[in-house]
Amino acid sequence: MEPSILIERWSYLGIFFLTFLGNVGIPVPEEIIFISTGYLAANGYISLLGAMLFSIFAVSATNNMSYFAGRWFGKPIFKFLKKVKGIHHVIEIAEHLFKKHGEKTLFFSRFVWNVRNITPLIAGATGMKWKKYMTYDFLAIIIHIPILVLLGFFFSSAVNRIFGLIEEGKIFILILFLLFVGILLSKKIYKTIEKRFF
Repeated sequence: MEPSILIERWSYLGIFFLTFLGNVGIPVPEEIIFISTGYLAANGYISLLGAMLFSIFAVSATNNMSYFAGRWFGKPIFKFLKKVKGIHHVIEIAEHLFKKHGEKTLFFSRFVWNVRNITPLIAGATGMKWKKYMTYDFLAIIIHIPILVLLGFFFSSAVNRIFGLIEEGKIFILILFLLFVGILLSKKIYKTIEKRFF
């Protein structure tokens, strides 16, 4: 089911459910969830203020779930993952970055797709104090989430056109191109971090 339809039918419960799915590793990008939320607020399905406040709450609550999961179960999970070829290096780099630049890593990862989902888990597993974690995570959330909701709200007509393109299948080539560029950039960033820290 599309995020916009789920939010439209279930309102705030839909927002929370989709945010939770993203945090447990199911690929539901927050950009789609919260731009859709703003879009629905612009079309009168939910209030803009309620959409923003609840979206902030949903992200903060699900991030805290991940943090405490990392705090209680993260070390055994990461110990196992370090033995898995292809993943162990990523875990080692993430742990190193958290130990050396904990707050900065936590704050800036919120603005990076796919990385933001694992950082609360790592923050908990690496022993970051909850008060410090909550401060930097919440600061990043209250900047990031309103931007996404407002984008959907103020550009609802453009979002309408994008949804139309998706339905027609015309955006498929653009998605493939962006995916290709994203993979190249991710590899370059990963190699830079690897050279710098290892």
